[in-house]
Amino acid sequence: MKIGIQGIRGSYHDKVAKCYFGDSVSVQEFLSFDDLAISVSNNDSDFGVMAIENSIAGSIIPNYALIDTLNLNIVGEYFININHQLMVFPGTKIEDLKFVSSHPMALLQCKKFLRRYPHITLVEEKDTADVAKQISENKIKDTAAIASFEAAKIFGLEIISSNIQTIKNNETRFVIISKELLKNKNTQKKEIVITNPWPGCMKKIIGETSSWKNYWYKNNIFKLFDTAEYDNNKNLIIHGRLDDV
Repeated sequence: MKIGIQGIRGSYHDKVAKCYFGDSVSVQEFLSFDDLAISVSNNDSDFGVMAIENSIAGSIIPNYALIDTLNLNIVGEYFININHQLMVFPGTKIEDLKFVSSHPMALLQCKKFLRRYPHITLVEEKDTADVAKQISENKIKDTAAIASFEAAKIFGLEIISSNIQTIKNNETRFVIISKELLKNKNTQKKEIVITNPWPGCMKKIIGETSSWKNYWYKNNIFKLFDTAEYDNNKNLIIHGRLDDV
């Protein structure tokens, strides 16, 4: 079984792939969500692991658009707490640093910590673990990476500050995407795109969908839905289990 991920070995997507499918799974690495989704669409990957929502940054709307455009299916989900580590080439001190490099989302999630060091320039890259790999392979001593504990271990870097994310309960929701639907419908998720939303339309839809009706009264709506936001075209996108639709 081939599992596509955004990022490389030691990334958070890699961690989710191994937690969900097992350590022996064959992982295919992509540095963009577009390439990941296309690999699933072309059957080059049996499944893909894709971040879809973060407790700090909210829903990642472009990833929903990718799933919709390529007619992919969400067939599973996995939640992990994202604990960011500041790591360097062994022996490097924080006062030696000129740059901190990582994925834009990781930099955003560590904003409060990074403000303590105004002399350090922040550099955006495509993948957290890939930055750690480059520091290790090229023995870079003026740059730190923000990445996972697993990345530090894999690439032999030294963690000089632990759990630097601003919000300690920094949870990211990942979805498992597939070109084909699974036979167990309870694992399926579907998406409704309302192109001309009207006031109160979400409540009306939920009230008429039996699989969601009880949740409307018992749960916060945003705990149920994967997303309930407007995209750039002012379409309202809601997503969840719609077994009766």
